[in-house]
Amino acid sequence: MENTKTKVKEFFLELSSQVAFYTVIISLGNMLFKIINKAYGIYGNYYYGVENFNLALPLSILIVSFPIFAILTILLEKNYILNPENKDILIKRLLTYLTLFVSSVVFSISIIIILYKFLDGQEILTGFAFKIITVIILSALSFSYYLAESRNRLNLNYKKISIYVLLAIVVGSTILGFVIIGSPSKQRQLKEDSAMINDMRLANSQIESFYYNKSRLPDNLKELTSDSYYYINNNSKITYQKVTENSYKICGDFNFDYVLSPDAVIKQVYPAMPEDTDWMYKKGKTCFDKNTERLNKKETGYPTIPRFKVDETYPIPEPL
Repeated sequence: MENTKTKVKEFFLELSSQVAFYTVIISLGNMLFKIINKAYGIYGNYYYGVENFNLALPLSILIVSFPIFAILTILLEKNYILNPENKDILIKRLLTYLTLFVSSVVFSISIIIILYKFLDGQEILTGFAFKIITVIILSALSFSYYLAESRNRLNLNYKKISIYVLLAIVVGSTILGFVIIGSPSKQRQLKEDSAMINDMRLANSQIESFYYNKSRLPDNLKELTSDSYYYINNNSKITYQKVTENSYKICGDFNFDYVLSPDAVIKQVYPAMPEDTDWMYKKGKTCFDKNTERLNKKETGYPTIPRFKVDETYPIPEPL
């Protein structure tokens, strides 16, 4: 009975350790890919695609999963020192070989995806080369580690060294990511700019709708918010100024200059949509001069419901 409990304990500890290892390697690879995409760009086969380079998710996963992997690895090895017979149990060997198999499959799939994107024109040669190198290094590290583990060639000191090496790679990759992509505070400022420009676009569309319905411009934003038909973000810091009966300004303060998209770099295979060039801003206070000229020409873009003329061509069917 005691032997069965020991095997169950060893199974879940080994499984948890290896799942944590998978998570560390995949998150590290994801973070490195984002850094490479930021540095060398990626082209999508869509009209208006966005590649987000925020490191928050992979870095958060690494911060949690890496200590779990390190602690479980050291606990398991200390347990094997006290109970050497547990090191050769069948369950442990099966899990180790399963890890080797999964590493091989992940390596093959990753190479296929990277090669496909390169041949499809989504990757430039430099980014493609760095991604191939990244996959090879991470796969070689994981495969060699568990191959040595399957042959019982790893002791406690060797595993500690392996953990320190992996920690150095994680820390180095994180620092590189912050240098190339930016710190969390910069990401927050970029999101503020993104929210600001979205609020300005929303306000502009509501002002146009107001003018379309009432044939005049609102005196201020409060006039829009007082009518439930229109929606304006009340927490927004944008300002509105009516200049003449047919022109107005929408202003806001930005942290950075406009670069296609505030929180992402967009690589496009087709020309940008007209709205993008209409809302290009500079760091600091930026005002956009708008007018109702296109609204007066009925070029609003608002859909109109066609009126159906009932005549002999379109007879009304008799009721059943």
